[in-house]
Amino acid sequence: MDNSASYKPISQIVGWESARTYEPGFVSYFPRAGHDDEPGTYPASAIESAQRQMLRAAAFETGVIEQLYESRTGATMSVASEGEGWEESLADAGKNAPRSFHDQLRGYELARDFARSKDEQPLTESFIREIHRIATASQDTFSAQTQLGVREQKLEHGSYKRSQNQVTNRFGQIMKFCPPGDVASEMSTAINIYRNFDSGGSVVVESAFLHWAIAHIHPFTDGNGRVARIIASIPILREVDLPLLIFSDRKQRYFQALEAADQGDPQQWVSFCNARIADSVVLFRNLTDASAAPNSTDVLDDIERVLRAQHDQSEPALVCAERVRDYLFDKMEKDFATHLQTSPVTVSVSRTRHYVPHDDRWRSFEDDQATFELSTTDPLPTSVSISLAIRYAATASNTYSAQAVALGRKDTIEIHLARAQVELRAEDCSPTLSTEALLRLDVFMESLIKHVIKDLSLEVSALAEAHGKMPT
Repeated sequence: MDNSASYKPISQIVGWESARTYEPGFVSYFPRAGHDDEPGTYPASAIESAQRQMLRAAAFETGVIEQLYESRTGATMSVASEGEGWEESLADAGKNAPRSFHDQLRGYELARDFARSKDEQPLTESFIREIHRIATASQDTFSAQTQLGVREQKLEHGSYKRSQNQVTNRFGQIMKFCPPGDVASEMSTAINIYRNFDSGGSVVVESAFLHWAIAHIHPFTDGNGRVARIIASIPILREVDLPLLIFSDRKQRYFQALEAADQGDPQQWVSFCNARIADSVVLFRNLTDASAAPNSTDVLDDIERVLRAQHDQSEPALVCAERVRDYLFDKMEKDFATHLQTSPVTVSVSRTRHYVPHDDRWRSFEDDQATFELSTTDPLPTSVSISLAIRYAATASNTYSAQAVALGRKDTIEIHLARAQVELRAEDCSPTLSTEALLRLDVFMESLIKHVIKDLSLEVSALAEAHGKMPT
């Protein structure tokens, strides 16, 4: 019995004409560059820093998806932010990780430059082949199934395949990709469809089509997934200067959605891309806020002189909320200790159960609120506090929220800070915190810590000025 499926030409795949999606409000939610005194804006340098981190995160995760190397907890953020020890984190991911990552990053950078070009150059086959040449430059061979078994064969960079390739899907069926002799014509057809595509003005649909077309044709012997994700980033890069970022722990749903598009139902795939792009814009805004926040090291120096199942929800909501609480509060306490270890500032921590007015939406639980108090002693004793409360939704669509409440030095003043709030989907909290959840919580904490240290600096300076003893 033949357990294989022959290739279906691009022109015979239906459903794309009716594929639509809601737009996640790119322009309205996207951070705007402006001057320091202009409300609601960010320094251009903060936006550029966040954009670079998103591009580096996409370049790192694309290799993890292809199993070129592994990703340990925190590795993506470390590599993306180029923080202390990021090169060691990259090296620990695997022997070929550094070279593969830099190849992939160069590919994303070329796509970004292409998208930014003022004359909006048309997408061509030669450009796609150039992306393949760059993104796989350090890969010498690929594993191929031959009559003698699996053998390593030389990878031709930037050239279409010369032999048939195929994959076994999750149902054990062999899926054959485009025959080598038809690749050029199929790629030409795909590009022509894209150029004349009626997407309803949706860059999400355009991005989804480009990715699917390249993955469906599989024009190269290896590296097709990497090329598809890079090329699919071009419409998004043109719109909001962000890549299509797919985290590796969403791999199962990612492939399922692509398979649905192959079967003539692209809506599931478009919706998957839409969710990833919407999440990326939120993550980008969080990164921008963290980049714009004052440097905690500099602020502490001033004080010394005068801080993602991909799994379906299968656990009780309380268990997931406790998982978020334990990670957030424990890491916040450790991060404060790291920031303050050589400074004249001390931190005390208390945990309680916070009060939530009874309604049908939110629930509180044991030790769901932590208060961090930073203080100085003589000759300028003062303190500031920040309080974080975790609460979870009582509905089926459980969302876990970490919301900051700033507490004044004397009277308690509850201020719900719009920038100091993060909401996580249930799927990102079970059975473990996803890569994206960890990234968002880490960025959230970094921003809070920097701001509360800055608040303490202002308090210390105010006291010093009142006593007429500011440093010269």
